[in-house]
Amino acid sequence: MVDISLQEWVKKIGSLRAAAEILGIPISTLGAYCRGARYPHPLIMRQLKQRIGDIVDLDRISESWAAQRTTRRHPSRLMRGNVLINNLDKLTRLYEEAGLSRSGLHNASHFLERWNTTNVTAKEVRTAISYLRAEKKDPASVRLIHESIGAARRKCLGELAK
Repeated sequence: MVDISLQEWVKKIGSLRAAAEILGIPISTLGAYCRGARYPHPLIMRQLKQRIGDIVDLDRISESWAAQRTTRRHPSRLMRGNVLINNLDKLTRLYEEAGLSRSGLHNASHFLERWNTTNVTAKEVRTAISYLRAEKKDPASVRLIHESIGAARRKCLGELAK
């Protein structure tokens, strides 16, 4: 009678801790199997089959894991704030991250040359985009981003002089 899932079996046992003790595996590992976040190593799978294979449908673990792998969207990692934005690839990646149209990148090379010498960072570009959105200005305009970064830097330098 192999008709219940691993999660159902854990509920039947009463707790993740008790079920993990019965199986001889860490609680976090059992939780990951139940969520479909991990798939058991073949040796662990053999151990599971020996201990609960006649009660639990272990094929559901692989189905759950496979479903997680195909439906889970890994958000692209955000670029670190201290990364220098000195080429079009990095700026394009920031535009994609911010959900901006690439149409604003048509004159980016001129500004990127300047940013290369002035060490503009991803954090500065993100801050400028946020500022432009708040001001209801075009956040995809590289010229406006450049001007916002310049204004922010001048403001910081002015505060340092005080």
